[in-house]
Order: sequence, then structure tokens, then C-alpha cells
Amino acid sequence: MTIVLFFMIIVQLCNVLEMSILLEVILSLFLRGKESKVLNFLKALTSPIVMPFKKLQDKFFKGLTVDFSPFFALVLISFIRRLAVCLIV
Repeated sequence: MTIVLFFMIIVQLCNVLEMSILLEVILSLFLRGKESKVLNFLKALTSPIVMPFKKLQDKFFKGLTVDFSPFFALVLISFIRRLAVCLIV
């Protein structure tokens, strides 16, 4: 029972992180160059997941104008969520 609860919490955490990343991407398009407490909060929440992918992108694809790090973070979160769901069932 406690293992199932643990994996259900992981699934819900993945959902929250996924929504936070998507909201950050959307808000950053509209609030470009403006200060926003909500956007700063979302960046603080998602940066531990997104930043490693940003560093990899900067290392291997210098000068790329599009930031793909949120996409790779979403792929990782999706993988973790699917793994947790498989372990629940």
C-alpha cells in the first residue's frame, strides 16, 4: 500500500512539473523582457530539471536560436511518469 502511494505521489509530482514547464514556456513568450513574479517562481521550480538540458544544448549546439531544453525535460518527466505507472500496475 505504501509503495503504491509513493508511486502515485511521483506521478502527481510529474504532472505538476509538466504543467509548470508548459506554463513557463507559454508565459515566457508573452512576457519577454518583463519581470513577473509568477514567471520567476516557475523558473525557480523548473530550473533543476530544465538547466541540465540547457547546458547540454549549449555545449553541443552553440548558437541555436530555439531552446529545446523544456522539450527534453518534458520527455524525461513523461518517461519517469510512465515508469511509475508501470510499477504501480
